[in-house]
Amino acid sequence: MELACHTDNMRQDAQAWRKFESIYERLTAFYGQKALADKDTVFELHCRNYINRHAISDKAYLKEIGKGLYLDLCAYDHSCAPNTIYSCNGFIATLRPLSSNVNIHDTTTTFYSYIDLFASKEQRKRMLKDTWYFDCQCSRCSDDTEHVLTSALCDSCKKPLCIFGSRATAHAQDTTCPNCNTVCSKERVMEAVKTMRFTDRILERNEFDLMSTAIARNFLSDLLTRYATILSPVNIYYCRLIQAIIPRIDSTDQEDLLGYHLDALECMKVCYPLNHPALAFHLMNIGILCTNLNKKEEATDYLTQSQSMLNFVLGDDHFMSNANRKHLDRANAF
Repeated sequence: MELACHTDNMRQDAQAWRKFESIYERLTAFYGQKALADKDTVFELHCRNYINRHAISDKAYLKEIGKGLYLDLCAYDHSCAPNTIYSCNGFIATLRPLSSNVNIHDTTTTFYSYIDLFASKEQRKRMLKDTWYFDCQCSRCSDDTEHVLTSALCDSCKKPLCIFGSRATAHAQDTTCPNCNTVCSKERVMEAVKTMRFTDRILERNEFDLMSTAIARNFLSDLLTRYATILSPVNIYYCRLIQAIIPRIDSTDQEDLLGYHLDALECMKVCYPLNHPALAFHLMNIGILCTNLNKKEEATDYLTQSQSMLNFVLGDDHFMSNANRKHLDRANAF
């Protein structure tokens, strides 16, 4: 199998080239020029490693702890609607199907994701183009309903109103809600676009990390209150603000935490395929919060869903499966 290297793309990528120059300078300083292959060969090896390396996560599938080059995984292509995931136990990576009809031995029909799926079509395409130098044409990126992740809120029926895709064009003066036929003005559409761009900018800059927890929480809360009248609840930018505020909520505010987790659930279901560990983990957190609030029926429902997903994908003896089972037993003990 020939590993992709994209040497021409990386030579033309100023940032990628600067990174290589920095690495090569350190290599020559440590080993000496005579101990190394010629610079072009080293660059090609660097490109093959950079393009094909994989993130190594902790056992809980929550945190990246390193990078590794797995030749078996390199045989599979990317999809933003993957039918497998790979999990790590130390430096051992295992490809796992997300449904029973996946033949993982068929590399033409089996896909996993190179990137975080909690992103809009535009964001995912940009990440893939910037790092792997290809334009994604997977089933999810080709699906026009995907534009719900960048939808505005219809003023009339309060349903998601897609302002991108085949239903709306950049030249359209107005956008009509397909649910209630209410016309959304171009000014309203532009307000939603500006809101998403502003959100993307402040999240990219990690501006909240420069604030105290209380100030960041209040700022995010104000944004969410304002944006709730502009963006739909399933809008990815709105939900990324929810993602940002959750760790800044006091752990004693269980009702608020539950509300935010529930608000993000529909967006999570759009972004992640059924049985994906990220979705299971979100359901588990909802179940835990429901348990803490003595909502037994809801707790057992969410934790049972999560248990089923984790057992199927990761196995019933996995760290996350065992953790969820303990929470489910606690909920059932009420």
